[in-house]
Amino acid sequence: MHKMGTFASFVIPCLYTMTIDSEHLQQLRIYFQTLMAPPPYSYQYEFVLNPQHNQLQVSYQLTYTERNTLTEEEILEEGFMPNEDFSWEGPLPAIWLQALQEIMAKTQKLKPNLSNDQPNLIRLQLTDMENQLQEGVPNNLEGWEYFLQEMTQAVFELSQKEQTLIIRYREIGRHKQTIDTSFQPVFSQRKLQVEIQQNSKTQQKTIGWQKLKPLLKAVYLPDYDNAKASSAMPDRPGRYIDPGEGIWYDIRKDLTNPGKQYDAIGAMEREIERLIEIEGMQGD
Repeated sequence: MHKMGTFASFVIPCLYTMTIDSEHLQQLRIYFQTLMAPPPYSYQYEFVLNPQHNQLQVSYQLTYTERNTLTEEEILEEGFMPNEDFSWEGPLPAIWLQALQEIMAKTQKLKPNLSNDQPNLIRLQLTDMENQLQEGVPNNLEGWEYFLQEMTQAVFELSQKEQTLIIRYREIGRHKQTIDTSFQPVFSQRKLQVEIQQNSKTQQKTIGWQKLKPLLKAVYLPDYDNAKASSAMPDRPGRYIDPGEGIWYDIRKDLTNPGKQYDAIGAMEREIERLIEIEGMQGD
């Protein structure tokens, strides 16, 4: 049975229409919990957000759940450490205030309960400047889940809990002409940085944050054969990708499509080439 964490103690009537907007928001508490993942993969976390004049003050608490049902050996066998709970407090820059305003503007309703078929739970508790409360499940769960994923990555980035994500792409022509491209999302600043090296010249550019989501979707949709990956820099004609693991895959030999109905590999190449051509090589 899944626990409801701190929200279990709140006795607040659920309102179907969310009337507290971002301009009158004093505090937002967000509770997230996996509902279908077994331990040691199951977890819950809570964000406490306090908007300020030029920043968003954040408190984050991550707890892995139900691990007391496993032995330490079983946890280690799955690639986890026995205790990976984590907490962080600090500010996010003003660009995150804008992101919060945008997701709240898209949230019209707060439902009292979650549908039974949902894999994750998200509940919001909003407090306005007059200490009026609203609580419930947002109607736009998918949007909130992606927003929380990005904010979690911003926290991990600022706390240095995880290494910075860098996606590398290398294209080598028949005559060994080489184009190296790297994509580095900076979650704390909501910026996507691109660096392109070609013919001993280097271009750097910051492109629109909205382009990150389709890039990540394209890169991680194909299946990667880890047994064929190499840590050595490719030097033979072809197209290669490092999806952020620090190792290289030959796109035509080491990747497969997840199904026969969709060419995920081709779509990934087209998305990367589009960003290189449109955003990277044309200059400001």
